Amino acid sequence: MLLDNCILHQVTQYISESNEVFNERLAELEQSYNSMVARSEYTFDQERLDYLSNTIEEAKIEIASRSGTSKLSFAYQRMVATARRLVNADRAGCWEMHLRAIYDSLPIFAAAGQYNYLKSTYLYLQKMLSLPASNPEVRRKFEQGFHVVRRTNKFWCGIGSDLTIEQTLMRSLKTSGGLNRGSGIDEKQRAVWSLCAPVAAEYSMALQDRINRSRRVRSINRYLHRQSKGTGPISANWTNA
Repeated sequence: MLLDNCILHQVTQYISESNEVFNERLAELEQSYNSMVARSEYTFDQERLDYLSNTIEEAKIEIASRSGTSKLSFAYQRMVATARRLVNADRAGCWEMHLRAIYDSLPIFAAAGQYNYLKSTYLYLQKMLSLPASNPEVRRKFEQGFHVVRRTNKFWCGIGSDLTIEQTLMRSLKTSGGLNRGSGIDEKQRAVWSLCAPVAAEYSMALQDRINRSRRVRSINRYLHRQSKGTGPISANWTNA
């Protein structure tokens, strides 16, 4: 993130030295942003954004043609932007952004020599792009954000199904009382534990809903986190934090 901002600052400074129109558009956009923050009103000027974006990209191409180090820095910046876009797509549950980020990852896997990732990603992208014809109902669900898992009713909390498995099932396997702790565990006990895990999870969720414990624990954790950072208010009523 810091390197990305540094590269963008250097490029904009290079453009500002010879392009007065760019400086004017940038100042106008900054003024619009400050006005939006002050009035809490969203104003969107696509023309200015397109001009600034195209000008920056043209400047990057010009700089990269003269310097191999700059070309490498811009390539790294695009790679990090692709990774960030993939995380943003999963967090927000945006299906189109997810597919775009997956598509942009193909040349990265090819350049890194990760051919198994490249082949799997290509096949995955083919199947997902064919969903409108093969299974439109699944495609509609994915467009509504159901390709990720949300464990809380918040906007920025979507995670992939693999991470959900790691945070729930695999976590229970590796903590106290799981299969990786203790000795004398044979195949029969593994089968019993695996079959009992879904039932135990249902009982746990039912008890939490009954005593309203989950909401209270989250409030306590947020309060303790703010206190550890020195940003939380000092209050004896920590249950309402």
